[in-house]
Amino acid sequence: IVMQARALEATVAADPGVDLSRHELLAIEILGESGPCIMRSLAERLYIAVNSVTTLVDNLERKELVRRERDTDDRRLVWVHLTDQGQRVHAHNCEERQRLCQALLDALNDDEQEIYMVLN
Repeated sequence: IVMQARALEATVAADPGVDLSRHELLAIEILGESGPCIMRSLAERLYIAVNSVTTLVDNLERKELVRRERDTDDRRLVWVHLTDQGQRVHAHNCEERQRLCQALLDALNDDEQEIYMVLN
């Protein structure tokens, strides 16, 4: 299972035109699954410091995968959104995860699949 997860990260990170670190990939996954969020919330969900998430978002912005937007009611808050390209990377990530999970399940017999489903 761990090898499958690493294979997924490597496959998505090796996507032509997009070079992503593990944290960048996780940030895209979080934003893709739950939608835009404020920088502090993204830092908490990634278990990293706010100043580290600033650097991470800077890198994703340079790669045109996210964009920042100030909150209209509270200008201190900065929202992070996936761009169209970021959404494509997220969709690719989901497709690869589905493909690798299916490959993992296909390698298991019926009893092992049932155990895996209970544990997962």
